[in-house]
Amino acid sequence: MGTASTNDTDLLVTPLHALHIELGAKMVPFTGYDMPVQYPLGVMGEHN
Repeated sequence: MGTASTNDTDLLVTPLHALHIELGAKMVPFTGYDMPVQYPLGVMGEHN
């Protein structure tokens, strides 16, 4: 695992971080990690 820099705060990243970015995920800080919360299709699009 590595780190990402957002707003001068170092966040940890998971091994799948680059894939989330590639897929267009909206990333947010969560418990010290840069985590995906939503993808371009939206919640309903992901559900179907």
